[in-house]
Amino acid sequence: MRRSEVLPIAASCSLLSLALLFVVIKALPLKIVDDIDTKTYSMTPSMFRILSGALGASYSSLPEYRMLHDIESLPYIRNASFSYEAGTLLLNAENAEGAILVTPENAYFQTDDIRTEIPLEDTAVLSQIYPVIGVTDGELSEEEWAFLESALNELVSAPCDVRLISWIEYVNNIEDGLMELRIALPLLNTSILVKDPSALDRLDESIGIIEEENSSVPGRTVFSPSSLYELHSDRLIRIKG
Repeated sequence: MRRSEVLPIAASCSLLSLALLFVVIKALPLKIVDDIDTKTYSMTPSMFRILSGALGASYSSLPEYRMLHDIESLPYIRNASFSYEAGTLLLNAENAEGAILVTPENAYFQTDDIRTEIPLEDTAVLSQIYPVIGVTDGELSEEEWAFLESALNELVSAPCDVRLISWIEYVNNIEDGLMELRIALPLLNTSILVKDPSALDRLDESIGIIEEENSSVPGRTVFSPSSLYELHSDRLIRIKG
């Protein structure tokens, strides 16, 4: 075959290959991401910022490794993975065990003796999953930080059902100098005072006891004055109501 014939044939083959490639690409499903869903986890603003870049993009072209790395960098996320279904990018993830501390200026996620700062805006969603200790005072002393860290670690190691807890407030009583947590349970028309963080490992059990007491007296949560309990490491005491 003459050289003058080789070049046109090679060019024709290249054009044919490109045409076939174009047809194959056109035939491939693009899997455009129209929506994002987190079936196993409520989406926080931080999660949405990471995932929103996928909207309008092809699932097959997503930088999956980087996105998963960014998602798992959030301290409350474990074992994240993606899948695609009918136009929706699905994020599957597990909740890390933890508790949250919210101060007037910052928020922190505590797990495994590690306290990590998180955006305040994430706490609205996370409060539906984790117990949250709120601090209304300004700057905390070293003693107060130690008290709160102990309380957070207790809540992490002995997690409680947060569905009945509206808030947990840290209070430093100026009169006697004692630090305490006030746990509000509005659906049970009661509050619990905790002065020893180690008592928090009995919090879930104690809430169950209060629920049983209320169920034995119909109307207590509606018509009776609110009750107040003190939770100690060895007992739960009703002190009011």
